[in-house]
Amino acid sequence: MTIRPSTATARTGLSVLLSCVLLAGCATAPQATADLPFVEGTPSATLLAVRRAKSDPAVNYLTYQHMDQLFGVSRLTASPRPTPIAGRAQWSSGDFRLSTGGTTESFDTFLERHRMNAIVVLQDGKIVKETYRNGSGPATPFIGYSMSKSVIAMLIGIAIQEGRIKSVNDPIVQYLPELKGTGYDPVTVRNLLMMRAGTDWKEIYTPGSELDRHRDQSLNEAKVYYEDYAFKAKSLLPPGTRFNYSTLDTNLAGWLLERAVGMPLSTYMATRLWHPMGAEADAYWVNQGPGQAQRPFYGAGMAASLRDWARIGQVALDDGRAQGAQLVPAAWMKESTSRLNDQPGYGYFWWTIGDKGYGALGVNGQAIYVQPATRVVIAVAGYWKGATDDTLSDERTAFFEAVAASVAKGGR
Repeated sequence: MTIRPSTATARTGLSVLLSCVLLAGCATAPQATADLPFVEGTPSATLLAVRRAKSDPAVNYLTYQHMDQLFGVSRLTASPRPTPIAGRAQWSSGDFRLSTGGTTESFDTFLERHRMNAIVVLQDGKIVKETYRNGSGPATPFIGYSMSKSVIAMLIGIAIQEGRIKSVNDPIVQYLPELKGTGYDPVTVRNLLMMRAGTDWKEIYTPGSELDRHRDQSLNEAKVYYEDYAFKAKSLLPPGTRFNYSTLDTNLAGWLLERAVGMPLSTYMATRLWHPMGAEADAYWVNQGPGQAQRPFYGAGMAASLRDWARIGQVALDDGRAQGAQLVPAAWMKESTSRLNDQPGYGYFWWTIGDKGYGALGVNGQAIYVQPATRVVIAVAGYWKGATDDTLSDERTAFFEAVAASVAKGGR
């Protein structure tokens, strides 16, 4: 069965948000407004204000559910043959307790304190626990932010298997000749995947930082492409020398992927991964850049139902297989999800998480956690107050491990 979010609900919710922004703060009671005035191209002042406020802690529980009401998007339809993931006994979280920082919390209390909109827990590919909050539901397309990077890695593995990308050792200028003579000239596909390009890119999220200004121009104002920064990037170190987390590297990888396969990202993903893995809901990629020639925000723009985010984790757990077919090469999946060399818990756009699992992570609390030993996959949609938080991240890892252990023991 194909499930889709309610358009009426989205419009109502975003009208409330729009009122909040126009009234300069959500502490004021929202007034009735017209539908959000979305148009392709240069955004209106009203829309630009809403885009810039999307991560405000007062409203991000809502905006992260409705990014397609704020931005142009590239859509993917649900699979005509969704993979069944329901139908087994539910794990009871009633007796679950987790002690962190001297405090013992229940399952629901942890979700509330960690500002989680939703959680889906799978074991052996079946839902054992599913909770939705703040008006969300199974059809809600949650923005995954940098979990999108892990999807790009899977698609690059498929493209290499098909021979569209010859090798991870290929220089990226073989596919993106525009970058010849820039700091990315000597960089290989593998360097991008490992985030070891050696350029001067700085992933600093603080307001007013160079990254913040560039992201505003490409995503919110839609004046430039996110990838345009590469044309002024300088080489600081030989490629492959040092890990430097970079959404720019992923955006270049996504752009390279589209160039290599000769079709839009959404088309390639739909035919190679989304439909074959049995996604049950529509999804989309948030677009960035100017006018009608927008590109997907490859490094952080994918939004999907949490069940389908969990399905992506399940494909990884099953060594790239779904519905009886090998979608992503098994060796590629293993390499992507393993710590490579002296990487700080990083493979090919996938993180190792704790000492028992790996997964995909996004800012403001988005995560897919995969634990092979228990065959548990956990997907969460968050709305943290800040982009990153080391304390919350550590607590969440402990939570994931405790949930997986409890599920494996049958709730005991």
